[in-house]
Amino acid sequence: MKKLTTFKRASLMASALGVALPILAAGVKPRPTEHVPLSKIEFDEYVALTAECDSAVVAEFLEHNYDQWLNGCDENELWGIHPLFLDLLEAAYDYECEEGRHCYAWYDLRTSAQDGKPDSDGRNGYVSTRWAGDGWWLVEYYDAGWHGMHYIRMLWDTGMPMMFDYDRAYDECSEYYGYGTY
Repeated sequence: MKKLTTFKRASLMASALGVALPILAAGVKPRPTEHVPLSKIEFDEYVALTAECDSAVVAEFLEHNYDQWLNGCDENELWGIHPLFLDLLEAAYDYECEEGRHCYAWYDLRTSAQDGKPDSDGRNGYVSTRWAGDGWWLVEYYDAGWHGMHYIRMLWDTGMPMMFDYDRAYDECSEYYGYGTY
């Protein structure tokens, strides 16, 4: 018999009970199972953050960082950025980078919007953070009026939460203009 993943089991149980899973109902893709190769990390050194213990701390970190990204990123003002997180952003950088400099795709943590959403107030800002399991958190925000969501994976390192991995969950702008998957 084929083994069901936890996500599929939860989906089946929810549908059997007549309950819609909120993430699926909102059109948000499921959280990633693994993005950064785990072989790069010695997990004995890190402890996954949990919903029960760390929600307030994580929300504060992510709200602070999203306020930076959405309103003109000052890299010196960011909190809890793990070196592997920077490696991901550096690999995602799409433009030429001056030799000897490190250039990061901070824009990859926002929607794909180049301009504000038509007929909107154009607001920028953090909305909320929700636990998604296994160290992943779903961050909801507005970017120039466009609704966006990202999964951010956070782990404890040296006594503080560190952003370790990310994946786009929803991009209203991309969906609106038909840019394809995100």
